[in-house]
Amino acid sequence: MKPGQYALFAVAGLAVAGSLMMATKSDEVQRTSADKAQARAKGSKTDGKASAGASAEANPEVFFLDEAGTQAPGNRPRANMVPKANGTARIGEIRAITSADEGDFMAPRWSPDGLELMFSKAGYSGLYTKGIMGGEINQVTGKDNIGYGAEWTKDGKIVAKNNEGEKQAFNPDGSPASSVDPVDDSSITGAFNSNDTVFYRPNPGEAPIPVSAGEDRYYGGVVSPDGKYIAYNGLETGIYIKPLDGSGPAVHVGYGTHPTFLPDSSGIVYTVTQDDGHNLVQGDLYMSSLDGRTISDLTGNSPAIETKPSVSPDGRKIAFEADGTIYVGSFQ
Repeated sequence: MKPGQYALFAVAGLAVAGSLMMATKSDEVQRTSADKAQARAKGSKTDGKASAGASAEANPEVFFLDEAGTQAPGNRPRANMVPKANGTARIGEIRAITSADEGDFMAPRWSPDGLELMFSKAGYSGLYTKGIMGGEINQVTGKDNIGYGAEWTKDGKIVAKNNEGEKQAFNPDGSPASSVDPVDDSSITGAFNSNDTVFYRPNPGEAPIPVSAGEDRYYGGVVSPDGKYIAYNGLETGIYIKPLDGSGPAVHVGYGTHPTFLPDSSGIVYTVTQDDGHNLVQGDLYMSSLDGRTISDLTGNSPAIETKPSVSPDGRKIAFEADGTIYVGSFQ
C-alpha cells in the first residue's frame, strides 16, 4: 500500500476514492510482538462521555474488574475478541505523509503544535520528523530501538530512551538538546511497567502506585491529558481504562493494542488486528468512550491494515501507519 494506492473508503456516507492493495505484513506482527516482549522485559471527538464506573448494560463486551483482579465466572475477557462497534465516528480525507521512496516508517506521534509528526523505522529504530504539509524528512537520530518510548515535550523537543537505559533530549532538527544521561528509575514519572505490572508515579522520588491487577501480563500504560485516567494493555486480554484516583474499577474495553487518549481525555483510540497465525490479515482503528459503552470502528471497510494511531492536539485529525507509510485522516 503506497501513496496513490490507498483506497479511501465509504462508511456511513464517507465518500472516498483511490485503490489500495491489501497487505499482510509479517513485519507488523513482529513489531507488535516486539512491543509486548519489550514490555515484559522492562518488567477531538467521541460518541459519548461517561465515567469509568458506569453500568456496562449498553455493551455486554465491557468488563468491570474489582481491585483484587478477580472476575465473575463466565465473564472473563477473551483474547482476540473483536469489539462490537455501536458508534458512528469515522475517518475520512486520508492522505499520505510519507512515500515509498522515502522509506518504510511506523508509530507516528504529533508535535505539540500539530504541525509535525515524529516516527521511526521498523523495530522502533531511529527518529524522524516531517511536516504534515510536506517538505523533507529530517533524521533526528539513527540509533537503534530508540523510538519505543520517544515523546514530544511541551516545548517542542523530543526525549528518547534507548535499551541501554540512557535518556537524551533532541531538538526537532536533530541537534542534541541535552547530554546523554542514565535513566534513574526513581525519577520516572507517569506510567511505566515492571515485572508484568503497570505502575504510576505522580512525582519524582515518590513510591510508585500499582495500577494493574489480575491474571495477565500488563504493559504500556499511558496517562490521559487531564491526568485522571490511565489506559494500559493486558498481554492476552486487551485494553483497560482506569481512574487514577481509585474512584472506580478498571474497565476492560476489549481486544486491542496501542491505546492513545483523545486530547480532551474523553476516550481512547487504539488498534484492533486479526492474523492467520503468521501474518496480519486485518487491522482497523477503533475509538472508545472512557466507560467502553460507545465504541466506533473508525476504518471498518478499508482493506488497509491500519495500526498505531495518534490523535492531533486539536482532536480533529489522526495519524497512523499502514504498510510502512504514514497517513493522516480527519475525524468526521
